[in-house]
Amino acid sequence: MRIDARNEDFELAEIDEEPVIFTNARIDRSTVPPDLYCYDVRESEGFSGDPATLEKFGIDYEMTIISAHRMPDVFFDWAKAAEGKGIKVIIAGAGMAAHLPGMCAALFPMPVIGIPMSGKNLEGMDALYSIVQMPPGIPVATVAIDGGMNAAILAAKMLAMSDPELLEKLKAYSAEMKDTVQAKADRLAEVGYEEYLNNK
Repeated sequence: MRIDARNEDFELAEIDEEPVIFTNARIDRSTVPPDLYCYDVRESEGFSGDPATLEKFGIDYEMTIISAHRMPDVFFDWAKAAEGKGIKVIIAGAGMAAHLPGMCAALFPMPVIGIPMSGKNLEGMDALYSIVQMPPGIPVATVAIDGGMNAAILAAKMLAMSDPELLEKLKAYSAEMKDTVQAKADRLAEVGYEEYLNNK
């Protein structure tokens, strides 16, 4: 079953016979160093993660939908097995009470990045407070509400500490962003703000 954590009635949608759905990246794991391995876990198919960014940097990853509340036995087995599978970073997205990232951090000994998911009731503020206010000793690196892209980049930076090639990709990405902004500034100076805004 795939569970939408944002549905206040907690209706279950029959999607698959298995309670957890795994999707592998389009990257050949045999050619990727073991430390370039990330796991993207979420409670809802509506989660705005950014696997394209992981792929952009050549980071191998797996993805699943799992609930710490509604399938705790499956979650505990999964979280305890993550290190043995070679996972170095977990990106966990959750909404509402948003316990998934914190539970990952309690069981997984390496970095966990939490993404608060927006919802229709409190617009993600509940999830943000839940994830960022972890007790001492159990940190979760929390990004912005629906901040999937930054979560992927932060994971890449963590992995880059032991991978020079990935570090160079991140530096090139930063240079690309700088060039993009500079090009916009140059165009604004050239044509003026009215034409710039009318022809963005």
